[in-house]
Amino acid sequence: MLEEFAKLIPKSMKSRNGRVFYSGRKAFSSHSPLYVLGINPGGCPNDHPDETVRSHTKWVIDCAHENWSAYKDESWEGEKPGKGGIQPSLQHLFKAVGIDPGEVPASNIVFARSATMDKYPGDFDSDAKECWAFHKKIIKEMGIKVVVAVGKTYVGDYACQQLKANSVVKRWKDGNSQPWESVWYRNSDGLNVIVLAHPSRGHQWTRQLSDPTWLVVEALTS
Repeated sequence: MLEEFAKLIPKSMKSRNGRVFYSGRKAFSSHSPLYVLGINPGGCPNDHPDETVRSHTKWVIDCAHENWSAYKDESWEGEKPGKGGIQPSLQHLFKAVGIDPGEVPASNIVFARSATMDKYPGDFDSDAKECWAFHKKIIKEMGIKVVVAVGKTYVGDYACQQLKANSVVKRWKDGNSQPWESVWYRNSDGLNVIVLAHPSRGHQWTRQLSDPTWLVVEALTS
């Protein structure tokens, strides 16, 4: 299935600095209840000069072990594998739902890399529209029950718009002094989109006050 999904990557994206897959062959091999979407590949493009969407996809298909996950196997921000940036929060989510990271299909709304969205190298709306056919196919073919959007701005708003997930099931604000909100939406077909507040230093999901992952657990078991 991985090769078939790779055929849906827009031609306009293949030579861009970035990546599509955040998990490997096992995650995209059969039905999955969960699909994780970030905004776009992070980091400075100059720090990944040779990584294009095409080259990284080829590596995932030909070289990565089948249980590979960027959230547990890669070194981010100079930390040990799985310990950098948002990796601990995503691993906390996978542990909460009881699914190995290497078995959860994961990607990004758009595939081009940028350090921040202010520096995004192109027209985000146009690129997101092109990339959506890839996500739409995965959601349909893999029988996804819950789409987790990591962050509201861009990814959460866009996913809800495309999936027509307009009905609010639950809202939850974390317990920090400046609380952030996570929201569980559902569309008329019963597909759930859970927009989780993006994890940051003060809002890592590993902190009890900031942990919104119970929304995902409840959606998967309801």
